[in-house]
Amino acid sequence: MSTLLLEAIERARTLPEGEQERLGALFLAEVEQAVREAEFDALIESRPDVLERLGAEALAEYEAGLTEPLDIDKHFPVKDQ
Repeated sequence: MSTLLLEAIERARTLPEGEQERLGALFLAEVEQAVREAEFDALIESRPDVLERLGAEALAEYEAGLTEPLDIDKHFPVKDQ
């Protein structure tokens, strides 16, 4: 384990338990995201033909007029909080 990670853990140990839990949840989410990204990168590197095929399919759909412009508000509506 890296020195910086060990230092972060040691400093976090001095915080109240609730804050440790909050930081732990944030850290685990970041680690899980990093693992997923690394797995995706490895998959793409191992099969560049798949990415090339997907790109060619997307370009063909665009050139055939089968796509539409991205409308942020329509495709990613903001949920009321």
